[in-house]
Amino acid sequence: MTEARRRLIEVPGWAFFLVCFLVSLGLQIALALSTRGYVADQAIFLRWAEMVRTWGLARAYQAGGIDYPPLYLYVLDGYARLAQALHVDLRPGSLWAKLPGILTYALFMPFLWLLSRGLREDKRRLAMAAYALNPVLIFDTAVWGQVDVIDATLSLMAVWLVRKRPLFAGVAFGLGLAAKFETVVVLPVLLCTALLVPYRLRRLGELALGALVPLALCALPLAGGGLWPMIRSAYIATTGEYPYLSMNAMNIWFYLFDASPYTSDTAPAVLGISYKDVGLALLAAACLAGIVYLARSRQALVVRALTAATFVGFSFFMLPTEMHERYMALAVAVASWLGALHKRWRMVAAALNLTGFWNLWVVCFGSVNAQQDTWMVYLNLAAYAAMGVIMAREAFRRRAAPRPIAAAGE
Repeated sequence: MTEARRRLIEVPGWAFFLVCFLVSLGLQIALALSTRGYVADQAIFLRWAEMVRTWGLARAYQAGGIDYPPLYLYVLDGYARLAQALHVDLRPGSLWAKLPGILTYALFMPFLWLLSRGLREDKRRLAMAAYALNPVLIFDTAVWGQVDVIDATLSLMAVWLVRKRPLFAGVAFGLGLAAKFETVVVLPVLLCTALLVPYRLRRLGELALGALVPLALCALPLAGGGLWPMIRSAYIATTGEYPYLSMNAMNIWFYLFDASPYTSDTAPAVLGISYKDVGLALLAAACLAGIVYLARSRQALVVRALTAATFVGFSFFMLPTEMHERYMALAVAVASWLGALHKRWRMVAAALNLTGFWNLWVVCFGSVNAQQDTWMVYLNLAAYAAMGVIMAREAFRRRAAPRPIAAAGE
C-alpha cells in the first residue's frame, strides 16, 4: 500500500465524506455566483415553474412547451413557491436559478456514501470523490444550470443496486425515468443483470414493481387530463425534437464524415436508410454487445454491470443522432464510479471527463468550431475503442487449462 493511500485511509470516513461534500457544495456555489451559465435553459425552467404554479401541472402540460417528465416539475414548483414566499427574485443567470440543481446534487451525496458501504475503504473514498468532485456534473449543474445530475445519479444507483436490491434498483430507475427520459438507456443492463442471478422471475418482478410505483405516483396528479400530453411531449416527441445529426455533441456525427452535424437526420445515409435509423441500429448493436459482455465476462457481477452501463451510456452519446453535449453526463458518472473500483478503467474515465467538460465549456461560453473542437471527437473515439478492447478481452478470454495433479501439488 502506498503512503498516499495509507494516509487517505487514516482519515475517518465521516470526515472524508464531509470534506468532499463541503468542497463540492462550496465550489458549486462559487461557480454559480461568478457565472451566468446557459441562461436560455434556466429561463425555460423558471417559465415552467410559473406555468405549474399558475395553472397546475395538468394544464401546464396541456398548454405545451414542457418536454420533461413531471418529477423535476414538482421540484421547480415547490422551489418557486418557497422563493415567492421569501421574496426571492428568481432571475436567469443568478445563483437562485441554479440552486435547485445544486441542492439536488448535494442531496444525492450522502445516499451514494451509504450505498458504497462494503467497498474496500480506499476504493470507497475514491468513488465518493470521483462523484462529488466530478467536473462534468459540477459544470452542468453549477455553471450551465441544468439537472443532468438527476438521471445520471439515479441510473448509477439503479445499476449499483440491481444485483442485491432489485426493488430499490427499480425505484431508482423509476425516479430517473420520471425525471429524464435518458435514464431508459440503462434498462437493458438492469434486465440482463437481474437475469444473471438466482430467482430471476422474482427479481424481475421486484425491479418492475420498484420502477412502476414512483412513475405512477408522479403521474397520478395528471390523471385528470394531462397524462397523455405529458407522455407525448416528454417521452415521444422529445425523440425527434432536434432532428439533426448532432446538437453540439462530439460524437461520430460531428464532422467525422462528410455531412455537417446540422444536416437533417431524416436524410438518406446509405441504401435509402436515414441517418437516424443508422444511428439507432448502431445503438441497438452496442446494447447487444453490452449484454453479451455481461453474460460472458467472469468479473464480479457489479463490476460487469457498471462496465456494461458505461459502455451503453457512452454508446447512447456516440452513436445515435440528435445528441446534445449534456447527454455525456450519465456515461461520465458511471465511468467515474467504475474507474474508482477498477484501475484499468481510470484512463477511460479521465478521457470522458475531459471531453465531457470541454464540450460543455465550448457550447456554454464560446462557439463550437469544427477545426478547433474535433480533437474531442477523436479522443472520444479512442476511449470508445479502449472500452471495446477491455470488454472483448474480459468476455472472450480463454479459460486457463487445469494444471496436472502432480504439477499442481508441487
